[in-house]
Amino acid sequence: MRLLSESFIRIAKGEMDLIKCNVNDIVYVSGSLIEGIGNSLSDLDFYVICDTVPNDISNPFERVDIIESKELLIDVNYLQRDEVEKLINLVNSATRMNSVGLLSNKQKRLIHRLLHCQVFQNSDSYNFLKANLDFEKFKMTSIQDLELQYRDTYQDLTGNLLAKKFYTSYINCIKLLDITIQLTNLSYGETNPSEKWRIEKLAIINKSQLEEFWNIYSRKISSIEDVFTIKREIDLYYSTLYEKISKYLPESRRDDRRI
Repeated sequence: MRLLSESFIRIAKGEMDLIKCNVNDIVYVSGSLIEGIGNSLSDLDFYVICDTVPNDISNPFERVDIIESKELLIDVNYLQRDEVEKLINLVNSATRMNSVGLLSNKQKRLIHRLLHCQVFQNSDSYNFLKANLDFEKFKMTSIQDLELQYRDTYQDLTGNLLAKKFYTSYINCIKLLDITIQLTNLSYGETNPSEKWRIEKLAIINKSQLEEFWNIYSRKISSIEDVFTIKREIDLYYSTLYEKISKYLPESRRDDRRI
């Protein structure tokens, strides 16, 4: 999925002179603004894949250079080439049996942004890195993590409904809805791991589907029976979603119960 903001790409290209890099470094821009979901206070995120991180940057320890331009705030993130290659190899090592917890959220974000960007320097080297990454395995790591969260939350919800805990049951349902939206996005190939953008992403991918979920988010509830109703609606949707994601799950979690 490649829906990038042409206007912010043009702005970023005009800021290239501010980026400290060598001729052999890979330079690209990515993040929420480039994906068309950011806001006026969002940073413009550059990435430099290099052999040596410059010393004259604002935060050498974090390998980040923060630049204030006339247009907006720029974050330049420096990634050492061998570390990026190791991360790609880690993704490629994923199997249906070992994917849970294989990648941290920070690593998922790095890979997602590597895949959804505009390259400004050394596109051939960038394309080589990208071609070596197994996208389906990357997607599998997120699906497995989220599906396990869904199971754990569902178990909590079941217990709280049996105990007629109205408030906690409702919170459980909303958490299930959050996870369901993230898994729905993944089923379409959208790998952005940030929870805060899940709804914006689904609005781009499938607006009518978002409206169905938004009906649950915005619904006024006043009783435990209302929570049971929401649970049944999520169950119905998840049974269909499960058919799309089950191929990414280990055999022990690919069962007929579908939770």
